[in-house]
Amino acid sequence: WCGFCVRGYVAMKMMAEEHPDRFLGIAVHCGDEMSYGPYDNWISTVINESYPGCIINRDGNIYDPNYEELTYVMGLMDDVAKAGISVSGVIDETSNKVLMTAEVTPSYSATGEDLRVAFVIREDGYVAKQKNYYAGGSYGPMYGFETMSSTCALPMYDVARTIVPTMEGEKGSIPSSIQKDQTYKYS
Repeated sequence: WCGFCVRGYVAMKMMAEEHPDRFLGIAVHCGDEMSYGPYDNWISTVINESYPGCIINRDGNIYDPNYEELTYVMGLMDDVAKAGISVSGVIDETSNKVLMTAEVTPSYSATGEDLRVAFVIREDGYVAKQKNYYAGGSYGPMYGFETMSSTCALPMYDVARTIVPTMEGEKGSIPSSIQKDQTYKYS
């Protein structure tokens, strides 16, 4: 329903292609067929003025998801990274369950921290209708969207389908006392 969201679509796709080892996007859809209730409810309290918008590392700021803004913020990430995070998952095809493991390696030591892990399962390739306000070029060029129709069918990427256990993460999943460069695992 948000015709300007193609801006985020383009930026996330470009960032994933240019920074495959550093960029992980999560597309939160609100009020459409790809909505996931807990994310939809949460994001609407955070980005409540206009869509599209994005949050980077939950730093409290709302960014416009355009390529230039995301590239700028990507450059800042080396300066502010508080931890290295690696995530792996295995699907048990018999039970159709996923076992996820996060390995978190802090870049600092501290006590009394409240760090938490939450796992997001994303889906790629689901084709959905997308409004396109860039159709016809009245809002300027947008990587080919200006030549598409005002409603187009697109394969969606990085669509948030679930978050486990909650938006806030699992309390105690990372100890409250952490040591720099020590790896903590949570499954």
